[in-house]
Formats: sequence, structure tokens, C-alpha cells
Amino acid sequence: MLTVNALTSAQHLVIPMNPSLYSMQGTNDLFKSVSKVRNNLNPHLSLLGVIINAHDSIPVIESFGDRIFGTVLFKSINLREYIENWLKKAENDLQNVRNNFLADEADILTNMVKGHSE
Repeated sequence: MLTVNALTSAQHLVIPMNPSLYSMQGTNDLFKSVSKVRNNLNPHLSLLGVIINAHDSIPVIESFGDRIFGTVLFKSINLREYIENWLKKAENDLQNVRNNFLADEADILTNMVKGHSE
């Protein structure tokens, strides 16, 4: 309902799109909704353009022709690598905390046993 309301009140439509098969299928669904809104509620709604995001130099299906904006948002492999490395470091830090905790617990238990045996 929110999409229909937005399309009804808009003059133009800008589509941010990931260049993948699933995005193309989703865009087809969007255009079905746009067509219904144009036919029944807002005949002036027009496609202003498409912004390609997460582009990774794979050829994009040019289904939109001149409606694709010249600027594309490239996928940052550096960001993805940074996040993966950070997660690995966090996992290692957590393992170190667990190991230190277990070593401390072992020391406490050892001292308790020694204290009771004296």
C-alpha cells in the first residue's frame, strides 16, 4: 500500500538497482505496479532513470537504454574485505577471552584443591 501511495503522489520514478537477474525480476514486478498506478491513479508518472549500484564491472543488461544514469555506484571489495577481516579478528579475540577464562578457572580450581589438601 505504501508503494502505491508513493507512486500515486510522485511525478517521476528513480530505480536503484543491483545488476543481477533477481533484481531484474523484481523490477518487472515493480513495473507491473507502475503500470496499474498509471492506468488507474497517476497517468503522469514517468521513469526518470535507473541508478546501478553494487556494480562490479560485470556487463549490465541494458534493458533501460538511455534511462540508465551515467554514474554507477561501484561495489567496494575493500569494504567487504575489511568487514570479513574485522569479523575474523573479533572471532579470534573472543576465542582468546574464552581460553584465558578457562585457564583462570583451572588455576582457581587447582588452588582450591591445593588449599583443601593442606
